Amino acid sequence: MASLTDEGRKHVSEQRFEQLIKCQAFLRQSLTKKQQLELFSYKAAYTVAREKRTYVEGEVVIKPVIESFIKIFQGEVFQKTVTDAITGFAPANNTITRRIESMGKDLREH
Repeated sequence: MASLTDEGRKHVSEQRFEQLIKCQAFLRQSLTKKQQLELFSYKAAYTVAREKRTYVEGEVVIKPVIESFIKIFQGEVFQKTVTDAITGFAPANNTITRRIESMGKDLREH
């Protein structure tokens, strides 16, 4: 079996990346805003748990960082989308705890 050249690997990698972007766009369109926000909340909780951080990280790190991001990119096309999305995000200690417990329960059941 012949191995790919650097150029061949780069081409395959670019194709896979394009496919991934298309799949993500399709999935995002199929989710309601509420479902997207819930997915983001679970991803934030997963990141906090994976990094073995305290559950208050969402309140004291994640949300302020996103708010800073919004301020920095004021006027950009995507800024309103991010602002609208983050408005309903509540990364409180209790929310992060519930999300992590829910993921743990799912893992135990499967």
